[in-house]
Amino acid sequence: MLRIAEFVGAEVDRELLPAMVKACTFEEMHKNAGTVAPLNGVLWEGGGQSFIFKGTNQRWVGVLSEAQVQAYLEKASKELPADCAAWLENGSK
Repeated sequence: MLRIAEFVGAEVDRELLPAMVKACTFEEMHKNAGTVAPLNGVLWEGGGQSFIFKGTNQRWVGVLSEAQVQAYLEKASKELPADCAAWLENGSK
């Protein structure tokens, strides 16, 4: 969080940092999903709870057709740096 603040030139009140870090945990965001999800979650069946979802990597496997996967891979290779495309597909390891 501090690295991001430094990168964007934002000042961080060090006394508020522990509460800020806690507010950014999955548990807190899921608990407050109706507030933190885009448009308060109205676009998703199940509301914000459906948007803030701790999934697993490659949860999408089997959902898309082979043609859709191929189209994604082609688009990702054209538009994204290799490390970004790898993160998007596999998450951080």
